[in-house]
Amino acid sequence: MKTEQTRRRENRLESLKYIDRQRPYKINAIKISAANTDEHELMKYLICRQLCKEGKEFITEVYFTGSKRHCDILILDDFKVVEILGTETEEECREKIKNYPDVFEKILVKANQKWNEKLIY
Repeated sequence: MKTEQTRRRENRLESLKYIDRQRPYKINAIKISAANTDEHELMKYLICRQLCKEGKEFITEVYFTGSKRHCDILILDDFKVVEILGTETEEECREKIKNYPDVFEKILVKANQKWNEKLIY
């Protein structure tokens, strides 16, 4: 039986196979954008802060191979993509995430809701 540490390491390596390596990315760094609302950026920060507390690795604003779209947060340890809904509707976001690799669980979080660490679980 695999240990939790081994499972996480394997998930990280597998997750990295799906990202566009031609674009810059940094693990456990939060990229911000002036195009996003303050609520959107704050929610991104709060989620990433929780992931750091849990010792999980993530990439923000990452592009997937063969896609011109990027996700808000990719959680490498858990095969999860977190999309934060700010100015886009839920329907627009659902359409966008159809282009993401199927191996990732997709989680939608509204930027204007009260923070709760269970939002990403």
